[in-house]
Amino acid sequence: MYRQYSVSEFKEIRGHDGRGYEATLCLNGKPVAHIFDDGRGGDIECDWVMHDYKMYEQDLADATRQWFDTQEEDYDLSLSWCCVEMFIGHLCDEFVARKWIRKKGLTHIMYQTETDDQWYGVRRFHKVSNKANCAAEEIEVINMLTKKYGNKLTRVAGLRSRPDIPHVSDAS
Repeated sequence: MYRQYSVSEFKEIRGHDGRGYEATLCLNGKPVAHIFDDGRGGDIECDWVMHDYKMYEQDLADATRQWFDTQEEDYDLSLSWCCVEMFIGHLCDEFVARKWIRKKGLTHIMYQTETDDQWYGVRRFHKVSNKANCAAEEIEVINMLTKKYGNKLTRVAGLRSRPDIPHVSDAS
């Protein structure tokens, strides 16, 4: 599955033709390459950490093909390195989104529906330190979202309650 690849240590830089970035490409959480895009429209630079990088290049190409199979649009996979750049760009976008969701999740319960990729939030009324009320509030919000969106609710983030916190059985 393509999600075994991720990006860490992402830093966005201003480039001449748009966004550039520096990032570390990880496989199963372990760094395998340092990625650099100067934002000038050319190819990205990939400095492999491992000595047997040819194996990782092939594995990355396979993961890229798997990711493109999940996309709705048809792409010309013969432009292989361009496709790898798009896949790495997608991983960078996921990293930025996760970071934003973690930050926003301190004050909001975040959710996403299948109708679009947009994240929405419901503001918390209780501080995270107020564990019992925070857990009850989360259950109430999840029930409200489930009632409103049903099966179209795809992802929920920013939940802070833990299993050892007493939950309210009926939050409606």
